[in-house]
Amino acid sequence: MPLFTWLDKYSIGNVEIDNQHKKLFDILNRLFDKCVGKNEVDSVEALMDDLESYANYHFKFEEQHMQDVGYKYLEKHILEHNFFTNEIMFAKRRQAHNKSDTDNKLIEFLSNWLIQHVTEEDRKYTC
Repeated sequence: MPLFTWLDKYSIGNVEIDNQHKKLFDILNRLFDKCVGKNEVDSVEALMDDLESYANYHFKFEEQHMQDVGYKYLEKHILEHNFFTNEIMFAKRRQAHNKSDTDNKLIEFLSNWLIQHVTEEDRKYTC
């Protein structure tokens, strides 16, 4: 069972950005599955790389969109994106150094952050 399933309440009303959010949720679900032992194919390192890479792609896309529509809180939003990607980078370093499984607290943090960010922060520039 996935950590969470896409719900209509997560939609911000932009099809491309919603699809990108779905992809981020999918990567987090795969990471969760790996950490609870349900995914023997992907490595934690590869999933963390995927999450970091796709988050960076998505954030750049979203930030350009916000700039194009003249969103006045773009700087604050960029800081929030940087916080998320920094957490991923720190987790990757810990993972590489400790060679232990990714902590479920990290997955909980990342998924909670993503849901809160999508449903609260991202909605601010679509209203």
